[in-house]
Amino acid sequence: MTHASKLSLKALVLGCALAQAPLFVVSAHAADNVDMAPAVATALNEVIALMDQQQLDAAAAAMQNTRATLQDGMTEYEQFRTLQLSATLNTLRQNLADAIADYEAILGMNALTDADRLATTKLLAELYLQQRDWDKALEHLLIANDLKQDDTEILFRIAYAYGQTGRAVEGLPYMERRVELAGALAPEDDYNNLAILYIQSGNEAKAIATYEKLLEMAPNSANREAVSSNLAALYIKTGNNAKAQGTLRTLLRDFPSSSQAPTWRQSLAAIGG
Repeated sequence: MTHASKLSLKALVLGCALAQAPLFVVSAHAADNVDMAPAVATALNEVIALMDQQQLDAAAAAMQNTRATLQDGMTEYEQFRTLQLSATLNTLRQNLADAIADYEAILGMNALTDADRLATTKLLAELYLQQRDWDKALEHLLIANDLKQDDTEILFRIAYAYGQTGRAVEGLPYMERRVELAGALAPEDDYNNLAILYIQSGNEAKAIATYEKLLEMAPNSANREAVSSNLAALYIKTGNNAKAQGTLRTLLRDFPSSSQAPTWRQSLAAIGG
Protein backbone atom coordinates (compact mmCIF):
# COMPACT_ATOMS: atom_id res chain seq x y z
CA MET A 1 0.00 0.00 0.00
CA THR A 2 1.33 3.44 -0.92
CA HIS A 3 1.14 6.06 1.79
CA ALA A 4 0.51 9.71 0.94
CA SER A 5 3.27 12.12 1.89
CA LYS A 6 2.98 15.70 3.01
CA LEU A 7 6.56 16.49 2.04
CA SER A 8 6.98 18.20 -1.30
CA LEU A 9 10.19 18.97 -3.11
CA LYS A 10 11.48 22.26 -1.83
CA ALA A 11 14.09 22.97 -4.46
CA LEU A 12 16.59 25.63 -3.57
CA VAL A 13 16.72 28.56 -5.94
CA LEU A 14 19.15 28.10 -8.78
CA GLY A 15 21.04 31.32 -8.25
CA CYS A 16 23.20 33.25 -10.66
CA ALA A 17 25.43 35.95 -9.29
CA LEU A 18 25.38 38.57 -11.99
CA ALA A 19 28.71 40.25 -12.21
CA GLN A 20 28.71 43.98 -12.69
CA ALA A 21 30.36 44.98 -15.93
CA PRO A 22 33.98 45.86 -15.14
CA LEU A 23 34.95 49.49 -15.54
CA PHE A 24 36.73 49.96 -18.84
CA VAL A 25 39.83 51.97 -18.05
CA VAL A 26 41.61 53.96 -20.70
CA SER A 27 45.32 53.97 -20.05
CA ALA A 28 46.84 57.04 -18.46
CA HIS A 29 49.12 57.11 -21.50
CA ALA A 30 46.21 57.01 -23.95
CA ALA A 31 47.02 60.46 -25.34
CA ASP A 32 50.38 59.15 -26.51
CA ASN A 33 48.93 55.98 -28.02
CA VAL A 34 49.53 55.94 -31.78
CA ASP A 35 46.18 54.10 -32.17
CA MET A 36 44.17 56.94 -30.66
CA ALA A 37 44.05 60.66 -31.47
CA PRO A 38 44.99 62.89 -28.53
CA ALA A 39 41.60 64.65 -28.59
CA VAL A 40 39.74 61.36 -28.35
CA ALA A 41 42.00 59.98 -25.60
CA THR A 42 41.66 63.20 -23.60
CA ALA A 43 37.87 63.16 -23.92
CA LEU A 44 37.60 59.54 -22.82
CA ASN A 45 39.95 60.10 -19.89
CA GLU A 46 37.71 62.98 -18.78
CA VAL A 47 34.73 60.62 -18.77
CA ILE A 48 36.69 58.05 -16.76
CA ALA A 49 37.79 60.67 -14.22
CA LEU A 50 34.16 61.64 -13.64
CA MET A 51 33.17 57.98 -13.32
CA ASP A 52 35.95 57.43 -10.77
CA GLN A 53 34.45 60.31 -8.77
CA GLN A 54 30.98 58.70 -9.01
CA GLN A 55 29.73 61.69 -10.97
CA LEU A 56 27.83 59.50 -13.40
CA ASP A 57 25.44 62.15 -14.73
CA ALA A 58 28.35 64.46 -15.49
CA ALA A 59 30.20 61.54 -17.10
CA ALA A 60 27.16 60.83 -19.27
CA ALA A 61 27.03 64.45 -20.37
CA ALA A 62 30.73 64.37 -21.22
CA MET A 63 30.27 61.13 -23.15
CA GLN A 64 27.35 62.60 -25.09
CA ASN A 65 29.48 65.63 -25.99
CA THR A 66 32.39 63.40 -27.04
CA ARG A 67 30.21 61.37 -29.36
CA ALA A 68 28.52 64.44 -30.79
CA THR A 69 31.73 66.31 -31.55
CA LEU A 70 34.30 63.62 -32.30
CA GLN A 71 32.57 60.43 -33.43
CA ASP A 72 32.33 61.26 -37.14
CA GLY A 73 36.11 61.49 -37.39
CA MET A 74 36.94 58.48 -35.21
CA THR A 75 38.79 55.44 -36.44
CA GLU A 76 37.10 52.08 -35.84
CA TYR A 77 39.45 51.47 -32.93
CA GLU A 78 38.48 54.80 -31.35
CA GLN A 79 34.79 53.99 -31.89
CA PHE A 80 35.38 50.63 -30.24
CA ARG A 81 36.99 52.21 -27.16
CA THR A 82 34.24 54.84 -26.98
CA LEU A 83 31.45 52.29 -27.21
CA GLN A 84 33.08 50.11 -24.54
CA LEU A 85 33.25 53.03 -22.15
CA SER A 86 29.72 54.14 -23.02
CA ALA A 87 28.40 50.63 -22.36
CA THR A 88 30.11 50.51 -18.97
CA LEU A 89 28.76 53.93 -18.06
CA ASN A 90 25.25 53.01 -19.15
CA THR A 91 25.45 49.79 -17.11
CA LEU A 92 26.52 51.68 -14.00
CA ARG A 93 23.63 54.12 -14.54
CA GLN A 94 21.25 51.15 -15.03
CA ASN A 95 20.45 52.28 -18.56
CA LEU A 96 20.59 48.67 -19.67
CA ALA A 97 18.84 49.15 -23.02
CA ASP A 98 21.45 51.73 -24.01
CA ALA A 99 24.29 49.51 -22.75
CA ILE A 100 22.91 46.64 -24.83
CA ALA A 101 22.78 48.88 -27.90
CA ASP A 102 26.43 49.86 -27.32
CA TYR A 103 27.56 46.22 -27.06
CA GLU A 104 25.51 45.21 -30.09
CA ALA A 105 27.20 48.01 -32.04
CA ILE A 106 30.61 46.69 -30.98
CA LEU A 107 29.73 43.21 -32.19
CA GLY A 108 28.83 44.71 -35.56
CA MET A 109 32.40 45.92 -36.08
CA ASN A 110 34.57 44.12 -38.59
CA ALA A 111 37.99 44.25 -36.95
CA LEU A 112 37.26 42.82 -33.49
CA THR A 113 39.83 40.44 -32.08
CA ASP A 114 38.55 37.10 -30.80
CA ALA A 115 39.30 38.22 -27.23
CA ASP A 116 37.30 41.45 -27.65
CA ARG A 117 34.42 39.58 -29.29
CA LEU A 118 34.34 37.07 -26.42
CA ALA A 119 34.46 39.73 -23.70
CA THR A 120 31.75 41.81 -25.37
CA THR A 121 29.51 38.79 -25.95
CA LYS A 122 29.79 37.75 -22.30
CA LEU A 123 28.97 41.25 -21.06
CA LEU A 124 26.01 41.47 -23.41
CA ALA A 125 24.72 38.12 -22.19
CA GLU A 126 24.98 39.36 -18.59
CA LEU A 127 22.77 42.34 -19.41
CA TYR A 128 20.16 40.14 -21.04
CA LEU A 129 20.23 37.93 -17.94
CA GLN A 130 19.62 40.99 -15.78
CA GLN A 131 16.66 41.87 -17.98
CA ARG A 132 15.41 38.28 -17.73
CA ASP A 133 15.48 37.97 -21.50
CA TRP A 134 16.52 34.33 -21.32
CA ASP A 135 16.39 33.61 -25.05
CA LYS A 136 18.63 36.54 -25.95
CA ALA A 137 20.97 35.67 -23.11
CA LEU A 138 21.19 32.09 -24.35
CA GLU A 139 21.86 33.24 -27.90
CA HIS A 140 24.94 35.15 -26.79
CA LEU A 141 26.07 32.65 -24.16
CA LEU A 142 26.11 29.86 -26.72
CA ILE A 143 28.17 32.07 -29.04
CA ALA A 144 30.56 32.76 -26.15
CA ASN A 145 30.80 29.04 -25.49
CA ASP A 146 31.80 28.49 -29.11
CA LEU A 147 34.46 31.18 -28.78
CA LYS A 148 35.87 29.72 -25.57
CA GLN A 149 35.19 26.12 -24.69
CA ASP A 150 35.04 25.03 -21.04
CA ASP A 151 34.76 28.48 -19.50
CA THR A 152 33.07 27.52 -16.23
CA GLU A 153 31.27 30.87 -15.83
CA ILE A 154 29.78 30.57 -19.31
CA LEU A 155 28.76 26.97 -18.64
CA PHE A 156 27.00 28.00 -15.43
CA ARG A 157 25.08 30.81 -17.08
CA ILE A 158 23.96 28.60 -19.97
CA ALA A 159 22.59 26.03 -17.52
CA TYR A 160 20.94 28.79 -15.49
CA ALA A 161 19.27 30.38 -18.51
CA TYR A 162 18.00 27.04 -19.78
CA GLY A 163 16.58 26.35 -16.32
CA GLN A 164 14.77 29.67 -16.35
CA THR A 165 13.12 28.86 -19.68
CA GLY A 166 11.84 25.50 -18.46
CA ARG A 167 14.37 23.64 -20.62
CA ALA A 168 16.47 22.18 -17.83
CA VAL A 169 17.24 19.06 -19.86
CA GLU A 170 19.12 21.21 -22.38
CA GLY A 171 21.04 22.96 -19.63
CA LEU A 172 22.13 19.81 -17.84
CA PRO A 173 25.19 18.98 -19.98
CA TYR A 174 26.62 22.43 -19.30
CA MET A 175 26.29 22.16 -15.51
CA GLU A 176 27.58 18.60 -15.62
CA ARG A 177 30.61 19.79 -17.57
CA ARG A 178 31.22 22.62 -15.08
CA VAL A 179 31.21 20.16 -12.18
CA GLU A 180 33.39 17.73 -14.12
CA LEU A 181 35.99 20.43 -14.83
CA ALA A 182 36.15 21.48 -11.18
CA GLY A 183 36.34 17.91 -9.89
CA ALA A 184 36.92 17.71 -6.16
CA LEU A 185 37.22 21.51 -6.04
CA ALA A 186 33.65 22.07 -7.27
CA PRO A 187 31.80 24.27 -4.76
CA GLU A 188 28.79 22.75 -3.04
CA ASP A 189 26.51 25.23 -4.80
CA ASP A 190 27.42 23.56 -8.09
CA TYR A 191 26.27 20.18 -6.81
CA ASN A 192 23.11 21.73 -5.42
CA ASN A 193 22.37 23.46 -8.72
CA LEU A 194 23.07 20.24 -10.62
CA ALA A 195 20.63 18.35 -8.39
CA ILE A 196 17.98 20.99 -8.98
CA LEU A 197 18.42 20.69 -12.74
CA TYR A 198 18.04 16.92 -12.42
CA ILE A 199 14.81 17.48 -10.46
CA GLN A 200 13.54 19.92 -13.08
CA SER A 201 14.41 17.36 -15.75
CA GLY A 202 12.54 14.56 -13.96
CA ASN A 203 15.68 12.53 -13.24
CA GLU A 204 15.16 11.78 -9.56
CA ALA A 205 17.81 9.03 -9.44
CA LYS A 206 20.60 11.40 -10.49
CA ALA A 207 19.25 14.14 -8.23
CA ILE A 208 19.44 11.72 -5.29
CA ALA A 209 22.98 10.64 -6.18
CA THR A 210 24.07 14.27 -6.47
CA TYR A 211 22.54 15.29 -3.14
CA GLU A 212 24.08 12.25 -1.45
CA LYS A 213 27.50 13.16 -2.84
CA LEU A 214 27.04 16.76 -1.71
CA LEU A 215 26.26 15.69 1.86
CA GLU A 216 29.19 13.29 1.80
CA MET A 217 31.54 16.03 0.66
CA ALA A 218 30.14 18.76 2.91
CA PRO A 219 28.45 17.12 5.92
CA ASN A 220 28.42 20.44 7.78
CA SER A 221 27.09 22.46 4.86
CA ALA A 222 25.10 25.59 5.69
CA ASN A 223 22.48 24.23 3.28
CA ARG A 224 22.30 20.80 4.95
CA GLU A 225 18.74 21.29 6.20
CA ALA A 226 17.33 22.23 2.78
CA VAL A 227 19.40 19.63 0.93
CA SER A 228 18.39 16.87 3.35
CA SER A 229 14.74 17.91 3.14
CA ASN A 230 14.90 17.72 -0.65
CA LEU A 231 16.61 14.36 -0.39
CA ALA A 232 13.90 13.00 1.94
CA ALA A 233 11.22 14.14 -0.51
CA LEU A 234 13.05 12.42 -3.35
CA TYR A 235 13.38 9.20 -1.36
CA ILE A 236 9.63 9.26 -0.72
CA LYS A 237 8.84 10.03 -4.35
CA THR A 238 10.96 7.11 -5.53
CA GLY A 239 9.57 4.71 -2.93
CA ASN A 240 12.69 4.43 -0.77
CA ASN A 241 10.86 4.83 2.52
CA ALA A 242 13.65 3.35 4.64
CA LYS A 243 16.11 6.04 3.59
CA ALA A 244 13.39 8.68 3.83
CA GLN A 245 12.69 7.67 7.43
CA GLY A 246 16.35 7.85 8.37
CA THR A 247 16.77 11.26 6.73
CA LEU A 248 13.62 12.68 8.33
CA ARG A 249 14.63 11.45 11.80
CA THR A 250 18.05 13.07 11.36
CA LEU A 251 16.40 16.33 10.31
CA LEU A 252 14.10 16.30 13.36
CA ARG A 253 17.06 15.57 15.63
CA ASP A 254 19.36 18.24 14.19
CA PHE A 255 16.80 20.93 13.33
CA PRO A 256 13.97 20.53 15.87
CA SER A 257 12.99 24.20 15.69
CA SER A 258 12.82 24.39 11.90
CA SER A 259 9.62 25.71 10.33
CA GLN A 260 9.65 22.48 8.32
CA ALA A 261 9.63 20.25 11.41
CA PRO A 262 5.82 19.75 11.45
CA THR A 263 5.91 18.73 7.79
CA TRP A 264 8.75 16.28 8.47
CA ARG A 265 6.74 14.69 11.31
CA GLN A 266 3.65 14.38 9.11
CA SER A 267 5.70 12.80 6.32
CA LEU A 268 7.40 10.42 8.72
CA ALA A 269 4.01 9.30 10.05
CA ALA A 270 2.65 8.92 6.52
CA ILE A 271 5.37 6.45 5.55
CA GLY A 272 5.04 4.43 8.73
CA GLY A 273 7.89 5.99 10.64
